Amino acid sequence: MTSIIKVDQIQNAAGTTGLTIDSGGRVTLPYQPAFKAKKNSLQTTTTANEVITFTGEIFDQGNDFLNSIFTCPVDGVYFFSCQWLSAASTIQHDVRLLANTNTFLATSRNAQSGGHETVTVNHVGYFTAGDTVKVVASSSGSGVYGDG
Repeated sequence: MTSIIKVDQIQNAAGTTGLTIDSGGRVTLPYQPAFKAKKNSLQTTTTANEVITFTGEIFDQGNDFLNSIFTCPVDGVYFFSCQWLSAASTIQHDVRLLANTNTFLATSRNAQSGGHETVTVNHVGYFTAGDTVKVVASSSGSGVYGDG
């Protein structure tokens, strides 16, 4: 037996809309956790595993990104991506994604070329509510530029 449910919105018991379907069949999830942060200047680290500080947010749907750390609001699969420009030097500039205190997720390494290099690091994984994710430079003296 085939069933058809015709609704425009799905709400929780308190009346908050969690899903909307428009007349064209497009689905929106207005509270889906998502953010994009920016960094406008060079950060040269003074310690190992120093948190990369972001200077602002392009958007932060759910307000889960605070002080350069994302806190997962619900259990689920999350995708993280960070792109950076290394300082023009021969120092190795490693950037890592870390979960919670120090669980390694992914790393990206430039080639010590003496010039600037653009590098990207990505991770897809399952997280539980309250888990945190941050971007760190793994060694002292690393230089990381952002893009305004």
